[in-house]
Amino acid sequence: MIQIYHIILMNKYIIIFISTLFIAQLWADKTDDSSRSSSTIDILYETVDLIGGFQFVLDGVTLLSASGGAAGAAGFVVSTGGSMVLGFSFTGGTIPAGSGVLIQLEVEGNPDDACVLDDQNLVFSDPVGNGIDMEVVECLSI
Repeated sequence: MIQIYHIILMNKYIIIFISTLFIAQLWADKTDDSSRSSSTIDILYETVDLIGGFQFVLDGVTLLSASGGAAGAAGFVVSTGGSMVLGFSFTGGTIPAGSGVLIQLEVEGNPDDACVLDDQNLVFSDPVGNGIDMEVVECLSI
């Protein structure tokens, strides 16, 4: 009889333990995902040259993805890693001279804190790989 009582008591504690784990996991899932919000920001460009490729670093936010803009319209492959954005075409496509939205970035954090760094990682090239002189103006315009 005592053994049956111990088994029932043990099962009760196992059920309480499993229930506690389940509730803790639900709470963790809600707080991890719901506290994060993403925003889309536009990186603008202006140039008199055709763009064959680009690379830059974004500071102040967490970079999640990149797509669209003139790079998307030109068929560029755009890759992100860490805070770096890299765009080029496997088929020789180019972004036309002019101005507009170069790329749209999905970021996590305050989009007002986002800024393209004007340093050695800011690289633009023409269709044959020659460098194009570019500079960052007001953080999100190149």
